[in-house]
Amino acid sequence: MTGRIIDKSILFLVLIALLFTSGLSVTGMVVAVLLILFAGSATDLFRKDIFLLGCGVTAVILFLVLKRKEIAYTFPMIAYSYASSKEYLFRKGRKASDIVFSIAEAVMVIISCIPLIPDAPLIIVTVTAVPMGLRWAYRDERQRTLASSLNDARSDVFDTEKKRKQDREKEDEKIYLATLEERNRIAREIHDNIGHMLTRSLVQMEAIKVINKDEDIAPMLDSVGDTMNEAMTAVRKSVHELHSESIDISIGINDIVKTLPDRFSCKVDTMIESSIPNETKNAVLSILKEAVTNIIKYSTGDKVKVEFIENKTFWRLLVEDNGKNKDMTYDRYSGNEGIGLDNIITRCESLGGRANISADRSGFRVRVMIPKKG
Repeated sequence: MTGRIIDKSILFLVLIALLFTSGLSVTGMVVAVLLILFAGSATDLFRKDIFLLGCGVTAVILFLVLKRKEIAYTFPMIAYSYASSKEYLFRKGRKASDIVFSIAEAVMVIISCIPLIPDAPLIIVTVTAVPMGLRWAYRDERQRTLASSLNDARSDVFDTEKKRKQDREKEDEKIYLATLEERNRIAREIHDNIGHMLTRSLVQMEAIKVINKDEDIAPMLDSVGDTMNEAMTAVRKSVHELHSESIDISIGINDIVKTLPDRFSCKVDTMIESSIPNETKNAVLSILKEAVTNIIKYSTGDKVKVEFIENKTFWRLLVEDNGKNKDMTYDRYSGNEGIGLDNIITRCESLGGRANISADRSGFRVRVMIPKKG
């Protein structure tokens, strides 16, 4: 933009110098200066080649009709602006023959207009203005190409980073699933080997205590038995915790949903970003199991929807079908709920949550909200 202002300033000063040798009256010179300023500002505001071509044609027609020399002094400004708007001439992919043809066409237009220009210095300035404008057209197109290349490079970097992130997430998922599988394996190993060995040892210890007749040894046997019982309790607790940690909530939900008969089509949506405490995880899976069992037993529908969504402050479980029922809301005091539905309410309330179980002509629904702790 600064370069164009400098070019137009030079053209303006040269045209002012020519005006002093043009023989025009003071009024004519003032009119010419105003026309030059108008042409320069108008062509800056509307840099479309069609508009600029129209300006040039209009100026030529006015010059021919009015026979006013002042109008001819706008030709250099219009020629400069028209040439500087031809960025597409230098666009990548255009044939060299097309560029040469376009430039030749512009030169022919200028040559055909030369006889209309009243004096030689003005002809020289008009002809010189064309390559000055083309130089800026070339620079503009080059800048546009560089900006486009930069945007493409940024887009490639973004796409690459996105792909890397997706690959990392897939790798993390593989590691997570492998970790869950290994925890399950360890839990099974502890249960099958150490647990069985401790159980056998406890049975043997009880047998020894029964046949023992030495009162001095009895307290020691009791102590060893107590220690082994504590060890057995610790093993059971460890196995339980390992097994609970190894349950992936999404996999658990899908496994439960797979127990639905083939007559049901089921849609499952899970949106979980953070880890879930074991007690919440177990409660959700138990509630889902009760809801699915109820659907299998009583539903007259053929579609089931399951959602488990994490919010900032709570987890929400929704289970619904499209069966037709009487309008009914289940709660602890209505006397309508069965043992399974009562278990849903009890499990939810034990974690400080709320459960809403209802049915109507559009289906059966279980809505559960369990707050996050801490």
